[in-house]
Amino acid sequence: MDIPEGKRHLDVQYAYFRHTDLGCEATPETPGHAEDAVRMAALVFGEEMLEAGPVVLGNINSNSPLTFDGRMLGALRVFASHNQGVIVVPAVLAGAMGPVTPAGCMAELLAECLAGMALTQLVRPGAPVIMGSFVGAISMRTGAPTFGTAEATQMIFATAQLARRLGVPVRSGGSLCSAKVADAQAAYESAHTLLPTLLSGVNLVTHAAGWLEGGLVASYEKFAMDVDQLAMMQALAGGMDMGDVVKLTVYLVSDSYRSAVNKPWIEHYPDPAHRPTRDSLVMPLRGANLIQIEAWAVDKKLGN
Repeated sequence: MDIPEGKRHLDVQYAYFRHTDLGCEATPETPGHAEDAVRMAALVFGEEMLEAGPVVLGNINSNSPLTFDGRMLGALRVFASHNQGVIVVPAVLAGAMGPVTPAGCMAELLAECLAGMALTQLVRPGAPVIMGSFVGAISMRTGAPTFGTAEATQMIFATAQLARRLGVPVRSGGSLCSAKVADAQAAYESAHTLLPTLLSGVNLVTHAAGWLEGGLVASYEKFAMDVDQLAMMQALAGGMDMGDVVKLTVYLVSDSYRSAVNKPWIEHYPDPAHRPTRDSLVMPLRGANLIQIEAWAVDKKLGN
């Protein structure tokens, strides 16, 4: 990189604060870097705000299997002692830093997370902490990391379930892939990582856009593709809203089924002043259908 190593972390931290009004990550590479990040946060937000709650998150990686090095533990202590967030993230690739089975990897990952999270509470009881995982596997032929696999999907779901059992937030997943260019392989591997990230209920996602070649490359083309997928994930997470419906046409094989429609109609639209228009028609329906409903809805985000 063009920026001198001695001040590189300061430029990165300044960019975090300068270009977002949200909470952001802090530079955790050494205890000194962590101290600098906390001091910069205090200059921006004030000491009182840091004491009241976290404004930065320090990403602390274990040195799997079952090891934390001194730099990471030192940075963890700095963040926890100042009431700033700590993300304990084992990076476990099946067949390399962990067993070849998802269950074996999860046993190792849970042990490392519990050790790191317990240390934050020894440093400062009540210090905010997030359980994390960075999971994948390696090619048994080449030893290269692989992402977007079924095993990684299982471990993302398992991480989220364990975090909920422990009552802590969870960081996992992203748009990870092993592909070397922004092609179909990159798309389906990232989709196989991003969708379980959403469905498992992960609270914090990193590496969500631009990832290529196992993280060795940041791609502008892939970034644009991933941002499009993230917008789709946001829409999927939003669910359906019956309030967007503006017109219903209900087809009944018999007028006797009208009450079966009226009950959910009143439950969904209790206020008569805010109901969509509705027509009910009695007519023969195809097959064994007794009721058929045609709905017209407006996408408020698109305006049509």
